[in-house]
Amino acid sequence: MPGLNNVSNEIAALFILLVVIKILMEKRKIIFNRFLFLYLLFVLICGISCFYALDQLIALGRIKTLILYFIFIVVLVNYVDDYEKLIRLIKFFVFAGVVAALCILFFSGIYNAKRLGDLLGNVNRIGLVIGLSMLFSIYFILFEKKYLYAIPAIITTTMILFTGSRVAFVFIFFGSVFLTYFKNKNSSKGKIIKNIIILLLISFIFYYLVFNTSLFYSILGKRVESALKFVGSGEMNDRSIFERVYMIRFGFNMFKERPLIGYGIDNFRVLLEKSSINMKTYAHCNYIELLVDVGILGTIIYYTIYVYTLLYLKKIKDNVGLKYLFLTLFLCLFIIDLASVNYYIKHTYFIFAMSSILIKLNVQKCEMKHNKIGL
Repeated sequence: MPGLNNVSNEIAALFILLVVIKILMEKRKIIFNRFLFLYLLFVLICGISCFYALDQLIALGRIKTLILYFIFIVVLVNYVDDYEKLIRLIKFFVFAGVVAALCILFFSGIYNAKRLGDLLGNVNRIGLVIGLSMLFSIYFILFEKKYLYAIPAIITTTMILFTGSRVAFVFIFFGSVFLTYFKNKNSSKGKIIKNIIILLLISFIFYYLVFNTSLFYSILGKRVESALKFVGSGEMNDRSIFERVYMIRFGFNMFKERPLIGYGIDNFRVLLEKSSINMKTYAHCNYIELLVDVGILGTIIYYTIYVYTLLYLKKIKDNVGLKYLFLTLFLCLFIIDLASVNYYIKHTYFIFAMSSILIKLNVQKCEMKHNKIGL
């Protein structure tokens, strides 16, 4: 069965082709906003790092991926020109997440007491993709009162438990908490108490499933338990926790030796392979990965995208539901970047692009109101 990455790449290629043809036929003006400028700047920094990278072939492979993402999001930003298309895009993500979850469950089975998801690619990344679908479903339930989205929310949440991904679990947990907070922050005390009770009840159900059912405990519960023990007491009884801690410490030491420009994009793995742990993989921490790869300069430019988007999202007064949805996603990215590498994951840039589209549409709406007042 083809991986999710291959399928999504084929869909993206077809989408780019159709949109480019449409833009050319309509002779539309190309939109190039500040988000695209910042991302292009980041890609240029990564491209320059190829010249001094320890392994230039690895660096070139990664820059190729980032360039392809750039082309896709330029097309996406230019295609989505109204709120209806933005909502349609979000619904597509919900549908895609459900399909991915059902495919994994159907073809993998659930009786082997092992993590599911590798059928479509890296388990943690699949968990995040499906988690994004889950949070979009929660948005429709809370802000649009479309309660049928409880069905995809349940399907995707169940699949996330089967992936055993701690990062995906944290992503949907904090995402659900933030969305619930934003929805109720201006509500009456009675409604706030009611929603706190509902949230606690759902949390209890989660807790029971993860820690008191043998199937979910063996897949996810013991992994969450080991992470909590490490956070609480520093105890490392899980090999993956030990490896992640080592990578962070090792990466920070390497960063101190070349802090400004780093060792070349995606070259953390080259350094790690030569270390005592002898593994050729990414840092499992976006902050460390970027600091080692492109130094302070590249890391600041990358996270400027986060800060810029958050600041402009906060200014939006219309469509507050969408505003809070994307604020939630960015806050969750800040958190999961501590335990995963997301700068080269396409769904990270989907979030960036959709947020910038919302900002663009809000600016256009404000300008239209201003022009009407002027008339």
